[in-house]
Amino acid sequence: MTKGKQIIIALFSTISCFIVSNYTFKHYFAFLGVLALPFVVKRAFLLCIWFILFSYFRLHEAMPFLEPFKIPQLLALACLIGLSWQLWMNYRNFKWHPLHTWLLCFAFWVSISCVFASNRAESFEMLSGNFLKIVLMVFAISLLPTHISQLKKIPFLLFLCGLLIASITLYNKHYEIGLVEETRVTIGRAFGSMLGDPNDLSLVLLFPLSFTAVYIFHGHIISRLIAMLISITLLAGIAATESRGGQLGVISVLFMSLLLRSKNIVTPLIITALGVMVLFIAAGIENRFVSTASTGTIDESAMGRLYAWGAAIMMAVDHPLTGVGLSNFYNNYYFIQCIGMERTMLFIALGLKY
Repeated sequence: MTKGKQIIIALFSTISCFIVSNYTFKHYFAFLGVLALPFVVKRAFLLCIWFILFSYFRLHEAMPFLEPFKIPQLLALACLIGLSWQLWMNYRNFKWHPLHTWLLCFAFWVSISCVFASNRAESFEMLSGNFLKIVLMVFAISLLPTHISQLKKIPFLLFLCGLLIASITLYNKHYEIGLVEETRVTIGRAFGSMLGDPNDLSLVLLFPLSFTAVYIFHGHIISRLIAMLISITLLAGIAATESRGGQLGVISVLFMSLLLRSKNIVTPLIITALGVMVLFIAAGIENRFVSTASTGTIDESAMGRLYAWGAAIMMAVDHPLTGVGLSNFYNNYYFIQCIGMERTMLFIALGLKY
């Protein structure tokens, strides 16, 4: 070890002991954050990817012991610091793409729609919160990577996160934790996690499955076997949610993956059809279809979607240019339903009168 490194370690240890003895651990972590700035600037894209993974897979909600650390917020702050530094120091290396212009135009129009929203306070809260974060992260993702090697790491990180969420899903299914409708598994439903909805959970698992399905047919034999094992785990997790939308997504992924490797369309169709039957039986979804067909009625889950689609169409007709505003669908849903009921009663009254 060189003399310079020894001096740095001694200085760091002295300052750390001083902070711990005279201040709280918050000051110590703030001091560590300042020291980590060079790493943040150099590895800003990697931190950006981890922010996306934490936000999409809700890793901090799947593992509640991570909640107190506020990891998504820290990663977002690190991404913004890295992006700001890169824009300041290397702005000549960044290339503006026409899609960036279209994104800004779309964001501007969304801002205009918030002005005409039925609940402006809620719309502007969503605009200044999640929507602005999405726009900023799009610029971070598109501007920060400088080498193709940085992008090659993303699929393997998706595999890792997908395998983790699928394993937790199967664990909850085995020990009957957070079950919905007695058999459908969820994650973190007790504290309001997004993964507490079986349909959302199946959608989260479907994304890494689309990558593993491609890697089964490409690469070294070991990577193919690993992709196949992860795919089986993801399929088991999706089957445990008993989500019909998730099964449709699996069908699409399976069919497109086979179609890319096959010279004709017949073989993918046959294999996909067989896979559909196996998946439906394994997931127990056939019981939901059979009960619906035997009673001749549509179940509550399907009716909720039909009502939502109908309300969305009516909102689009009533507000064709600006819409109802960000985060205003729920507020307008019951209003639209009330209008629909009034129209129905009016037609019934007119029919009885004439």
